Amino acid sequence: MAGLIGKEMKTCAYCGRENPDDATRCAECSAQEFAEPVGPTNPRYVCYWFLAAVAIGLIGTTLSLIVAWQELRNEPHLDWKQYQTRSQLQHMAGKIKDYQSRNGALPTADALREALGAAPLDGWGRRFLYQLADGNFIVISYGRDGTPGGQGLDCDLTSRDLQPNASSPTFSQFYRDLANGGIMGTCLGCGALTFLTSLITLRPRPLTRRQVVRLALSIGATIIGTVVIAAFISGLHIPSH
Repeated sequence: MAGLIGKEMKTCAYCGRENPDDATRCAECSAQEFAEPVGPTNPRYVCYWFLAAVAIGLIGTTLSLIVAWQELRNEPHLDWKQYQTRSQLQHMAGKIKDYQSRNGALPTADALREALGAAPLDGWGRRFLYQLADGNFIVISYGRDGTPGGQGLDCDLTSRDLQPNASSPTFSQFYRDLANGGIMGTCLGCGALTFLTSLITLRPRPLTRRQVVRLALSIGATIIGTVVIAAFISGLHIPSH
């Protein structure tokens, strides 16, 4: 940085080494081609340098959230209301089968309510739908939105399929509703780490092609490292209830 603020320097076009402005050959590789001299820091480059570091930090945060979502979306305890609904469905299915084995027939809705002692509610405070057809039964919860169909938290859960593939939270649901303080804090921390690393790695001046390649590899490695850390640490913040 001293070279940028004080004496003018010029950069080797081959290896990227800074040399005094009057040098005819690079002190590192002896090349004779130089990039344009670098004088006092140009405010425009400082602005680009900072904005680039911010953008890279945001990319690191977003990628960390995506990886955390991919790693955690199938965890049964991630959403307590879904978990509670699945437990109720399993409990009700067991009661229905016990009644059928004792009485030789499936219970009516009134008989089931009597066997359970009260009308059970799903995790969102709604009553389950109990249906009989052709000697079979099914108990249904319409999920968070209370209407048939839906994805993620809005997906229907039934006694026949407690955890359908469509019931995994979508990314927007994970980000808005399920990423608790620990998960979100980890992802934001990884983004901040990427931002700070970028501030150190980037330089507010023109770069040679070789320096650009090195810089891109360094930033890529930093982002990958922070994302791996986010995936590992986020798993420690799954609600256990």
